[in-house]
Amino acid sequence: MAKSALKSSLLALLLIGAPLIGQDYVVEWDPPFPTDQDSVMVTFYADRGTAGLAGYSGTVYAHSGVITNLSGSDADWRYVIGEWGDNNTQPAMTNVSDDVYTILIVNPRAYYGVAAGETIEQLTFVFRSADASREGKAVGANDIFVPITNRLVNVRFLEPGREDTFISAGDSVVVVAIATSLESEIATMTLLVDGMELLQVAADTLRYTFRPPGYGRRLLSVIAVDNAGQSDSAYLAVQVNPAL
Repeated sequence: MAKSALKSSLLALLLIGAPLIGQDYVVEWDPPFPTDQDSVMVTFYADRGTAGLAGYSGTVYAHSGVITNLSGSDADWRYVIGEWGDNNTQPAMTNVSDDVYTILIVNPRAYYGVAAGETIEQLTFVFRSADASREGKAVGANDIFVPITNRLVNVRFLEPGREDTFISAGDSVVVVAIATSLESEIATMTLLVDGMELLQVAADTLRYTFRPPGYGRRLLSVIAVDNAGQSDSAYLAVQVNPAL
């Protein structure tokens, strides 16, 4: 479909951390492939990542900016909203349940005041307590990033939710990937392991139960191609350890 309406389980796990599948998800966002004109709902899980705000009962605030094509690195935030610790200028999160908070970014280009002609690549976040003494970040105390869609075709893995996944020999892992095309429709999605095809589907969603033989490192890749011939790829590694 021209723009996927799938509910995002797309997760901003920053790609470092403990070897537990699905435990490092710090934020989710909807839609799964947001543009700089969309309304983007970001959900923060305070008990994940560094868990610095786990159990916190006060108001959580978002320290947020963007990474653009003019940023020198992922540390070079631009158009930051307010000042760190200023509760009058930085947005408060909505507490929806224990350790779960949301913020709605309506039209990121307008919300952050990004200049015309400058490309937004990622939204950036650190979440903090009202007195700024506690903060929630990704695993490894990294900043949290939500990618903004600029390519015509986009594909990514939903499951496993991390770039490096660890399992034991004999175990399996469920692989889920989704794709979207901004100007056409997705024609095929192909899943490969170490360059060898495992599955191809004529759809914008792919699901496969991967049970790797033996042990060692396996590289999974997914390639999405739309009806206009445009494509995108995503990758993740599965480390298979000997059974104990």
